[in-house]
Amino acid sequence: MSIEAHENNADGEVVVNPKNINMPFLNIIAKHDDLVEPDSSKALNDILTDSRDKDLFESKSGHVGLMIGKKVHQKLWPKVQTGSRITHKHWHVSVDSYFI
Repeated sequence: MSIEAHENNADGEVVVNPKNINMPFLNIIAKHDDLVEPDSSKALNDILTDSRDKDLFESKSGHVGLMIGKKVHQKLWPKVQTGSRITHKHWHVSVDSYFI
């Protein structure tokens, strides 16, 4: 696996083509996000066509609650840790479309 998903455009700027990302990808979405449309985040799983290891988890929380909500730490994160097909050492996580 590699992360050679970028190239330089004519101006020398780095351009990332999501279709060329072939690393494992875990997408965690907040269903009640008021900053990032959940359907936009879900679309990443379809766009990353070279990644064979993809998984998606949804939380009933909002944008901020996804990270700091009491219920997500009790319910979502343990589920992600034990229920994802992608092992944590291989995660390239998108939380509401932000790569971290």
